[in-house]
Amino acid sequence: MTLDVSQRIHALSRLVAVLSAWEVRDELSVTGWSIRLGDTPEAAIAHGDSWTPTIDDRPAVFHVSFRLPREVEDAQLDLDLGGEGDVRVVVDGRLAASGGLNPYHRRFPLGTLREGQVLDVTVEVVARSFFGRPTPRPALNEARLVRIERELHDFLLDLRVFAEVSAVLKEHDVAPHLLGAAEEAIGRVAWPSDTRGVLSRGVPAIGEWYATGIWRLPPFPSPAPLSDEARAALPGARAHLSAELDRLRPLYPPIGRIAASGHAHLDLAWLWPVHETRRKLRRTFRTVLALMDEYEAFTFNQSSAQVYAWLEEDEPELFERVKARVLEGRIETVGGSWVEPDGQMPSGESWARQLLYGQRYFQAKFGRRSRVLWLPDTFGYTPALPQILKLAGIGGFFTTKLSWSETNRFPHDLFAWEGIDGTRVTAHMFHNPGSSGDATGGYNGEFKARDLHGTWANFRGKNARAWRTAPPSTLFSYGYGDGGGGPSREHLERFARLRDFPAMPRLAHSRVDDFFEGLPKEGLPVWVGELYLELHRATLTTQGRVKKLHREAEHRLREAEVAASAAWLRGRPYPRERLERSWKTLLLNEFHDILPGSSIKEVYDTALPELQGVVDEARAIAREAGGGDVSLSAATLAVVHEAPRGPASVTEIGDGFTLSNDFLTIEVAPDGTLRSVVERASGREALRGDGNVLMAYVDVPREWEAWDTSTKVGDDGEEVRGGESVRVVEDGPGEVAVEVARSWRSSRIVQTYRLGASSKRLDVETFLDWHERRVLLRALFDLDVHASFATFETAFGAVSRPTHRNTSWDAARFEVCGHRWADVSQPDFGVALLNDGKYGHSVLGSTLGLSLVRGAMFPDVLADEGEHRFRYALYPHSGSARDGRVAHEASDFNGERLRMPAAPSLRLLNDSVLVSALKKAEEGDALILRVYEPYGANATLALEAPRLRRAARVNLLEEPLEDVAVEPSGLTLALKPFEIVSLHLEFEENKLA
Repeated sequence: MTLDVSQRIHALSRLVAVLSAWEVRDELSVTGWSIRLGDTPEAAIAHGDSWTPTIDDRPAVFHVSFRLPREVEDAQLDLDLGGEGDVRVVVDGRLAASGGLNPYHRRFPLGTLREGQVLDVTVEVVARSFFGRPTPRPALNEARLVRIERELHDFLLDLRVFAEVSAVLKEHDVAPHLLGAAEEAIGRVAWPSDTRGVLSRGVPAIGEWYATGIWRLPPFPSPAPLSDEARAALPGARAHLSAELDRLRPLYPPIGRIAASGHAHLDLAWLWPVHETRRKLRRTFRTVLALMDEYEAFTFNQSSAQVYAWLEEDEPELFERVKARVLEGRIETVGGSWVEPDGQMPSGESWARQLLYGQRYFQAKFGRRSRVLWLPDTFGYTPALPQILKLAGIGGFFTTKLSWSETNRFPHDLFAWEGIDGTRVTAHMFHNPGSSGDATGGYNGEFKARDLHGTWANFRGKNARAWRTAPPSTLFSYGYGDGGGGPSREHLERFARLRDFPAMPRLAHSRVDDFFEGLPKEGLPVWVGELYLELHRATLTTQGRVKKLHREAEHRLREAEVAASAAWLRGRPYPRERLERSWKTLLLNEFHDILPGSSIKEVYDTALPELQGVVDEARAIAREAGGGDVSLSAATLAVVHEAPRGPASVTEIGDGFTLSNDFLTIEVAPDGTLRSVVERASGREALRGDGNVLMAYVDVPREWEAWDTSTKVGDDGEEVRGGESVRVVEDGPGEVAVEVARSWRSSRIVQTYRLGASSKRLDVETFLDWHERRVLLRALFDLDVHASFATFETAFGAVSRPTHRNTSWDAARFEVCGHRWADVSQPDFGVALLNDGKYGHSVLGSTLGLSLVRGAMFPDVLADEGEHRFRYALYPHSGSARDGRVAHEASDFNGERLRMPAAPSLRLLNDSVLVSALKKAEEGDALILRVYEPYGANATLALEAPRLRRAARVNLLEEPLEDVAVEPSGLTLALKPFEIVSLHLEFEENKLA
């Protein structure tokens, strides 16, 4: 009988599984452990004993010190203490091993141990699994010194590789040859058959599946080692496999090339709090450093300057060891940013600071900067990024996340990404289907045949005509991640076997920046605009309080810097350290599982007070720097003068109310919705139907509750109707307000429509006491505007998206990101919806929606529970968003007026640009003024600065690009659509009156 390939693969795998029972030659149990929990005294703990974690998840410290009773060759310490940990082994006073303990890193090589040597083992353990889940009953499950049958271990790994490749290539001509070679190699080994010897190896030798089906297992004798005959045959069996590979390689040469970079995707917070991350990163780096001592070609990349800053603070000695490997080039500081932030919600200035502080840290500590932005796991990417990256010295962009899109397959994995201003960077991603386990696949690659073959098969960029001077290659990151850990010894042993395996992609260790340097720069396909992830749309809304404070912190810091800069020009000291500390706190909380709302409750118990602290500190800095009767806008550096206007008024008409001023007339219906909003200058009605309709939707996504939503405008929902009360709460003349109070199910919603005498917008102040689970609440406005596209603010600009669902690509964008404003305009008239801390928007036809709150239950069962306060506003205007100065109005809506003692000598003379920052330069006595064009039109910066001595354009890292001509009164500079301009300004005597 001839078996087919699949049957032969199964038979080979079965032989390997049984033979692996002899992989541990012998063992020595490690006993005499003690455990210390928190502040409690040490106590003895024996094998099998459980232990109770501390409430605050402080590590349990296990310790044992003992003298070896006999020699143990090629010893490995095998541990399972009930959670993740940090291992340190000292032999006779010499550090013999250290590294992270988790399900993928359990064994620690110690070399040959002699009789009488003293082993001192310390392990810090947190009773959490790899993904942060509590270990239900943590126990000292395993602690032993083992001696591995090294030759058998290597032979078994050889066979596993042969079997896995044969399974992946079972339709390929090479598969029968590989299986034949493996079968012949096994045939050369004396198969363990002695009954007592087999039984001595217990369940693994019987077979896991078979053993569980036996009614009563026989007693197992003491383990017997592999026979000398079998052990002696192993080198020959391995040599046969090697010879067969040499024979097959010319017949079936490697296909494709993969550049492999070790990686440990380390979420700075997610299913664990930040303080546990700081322990995780230390464990991860210890593991990496130990592997680098063993494997000379192994390279590893780790992003986020924050990670290295924590390591430097928490364990300086370990930091210095990491630094040495960075300087050697084997640890690569990728990314250039302070953290791996969310890709959509941070403002342009936040992105500028991510890269400024990240690149400056890497330069200061390691003498090098990153050339590739590394964001493998972020949920979509603003189209402003290409320009931002180029201005920070970064020309490459990497992700894997777009492969997660649930509707349309993104068409490129190697392309030129063009941003809203026309700037391009080289973008690459790979799609690794993964092989096994929770922490595998995607950026958590393994050197297994399915990962490697699948990644190469999925790489469409290999067919690009741009590959003219080099063979095509794709990047591949490997190592256990989503909680740290990183590569393992098995990964690197597999690499050695697969690096030039017949009919498989050829492997090479690589740095990420070297890989990008070798990519073609011309002839790549071009993708213009945002990289929209068709998944995880609810991250724009979940955990609304952190988003609101994030927005506040961004604005308060910008205002504080403007005030402090103006004070510095008057001779006051500049509070650089306070501002930098506050910025770095904000940047940390932009991490791609904190700001999106996809972390556990403990993360937000820390993040919310931190962000509130940033807001309070920024206000204090602005207050200390300012004071006086002059009101200044930080967005335009202009003194704000309230022009005299007629009074605002409110009248009761029937069961409703009418609010009016010189600009708007608004009718509030008896049920609290908006019946009419008329812009008086044009006489145009802004609403076709009702406005501010609150609609509640059942919100139970397929999975990933905090991340996903499938509800969209047009779906059936329940309108939150009627009001307990609709009443006037302010009646002018400077301002009028009507309050609408509603109760819905277990929640209460109080909204106040507020119209100032000189305001061109209607503000909607909202108090929400929310007690609903798995519900999404939106505010909907049926606008009397006909447009095929709506415009939404993004970092340093705006992005247009269709208002229809003509294609699957259009339909998939049913929930999109907008920063401070969204606008639907005809050429002659439009309506904008402003907000002070919301990001989730939706549009269908003439209906514009703003997502207000959700009630997800994983990973925080009480996400968004309780009180929320926020504002949004309806802003009708003539013409386009640019004609109506929507970005300026939205900036004013989010801003707080600065009180200054006098009008500053430094000010903008026109309003065609917005100020992103006015701050003191990182080096020297100068100011940095950063402006951008927000609408997509040509613009002119006219800056009044009478004592300006010198001006130069600089990049986001504040490095000079070109000098700018200075006139006696200041300077004038032309900007292209969506262009970002940073100016380095030096003044006479560095002081202005």
